[in-house]
Amino acid sequence: MSEEYLSSTRPDGKYRVVVSKKHSLLNLGSGPGSSGDAPGVVRLYDQQGKLLQETKVEMVQQVENVEWGVKSVYIKLVADWQLPD
Repeated sequence: MSEEYLSSTRPDGKYRVVVSKKHSLLNLGSGPGSSGDAPGVVRLYDQQGKLLQETKVEMVQQVENVEWGVKSVYIKLVADWQLPD
């Protein structure tokens, strides 16, 4: 079971990064303010919804800023992906 935590779309709309946090029976009862402590996955999609890249993260709060370049997307300490032409 997972829930979208954060998303970022490149300004031209061609690519989208989605960060999803995973739920388990252990963290369903977590207290307020601990939602970013959950493990999760970061996925890169094209505008048709095709999955291009994926990486796991220990805590979804690690994903603070998605930086879009002309041919790349960079997420500090998480991912540095080249975009297809």
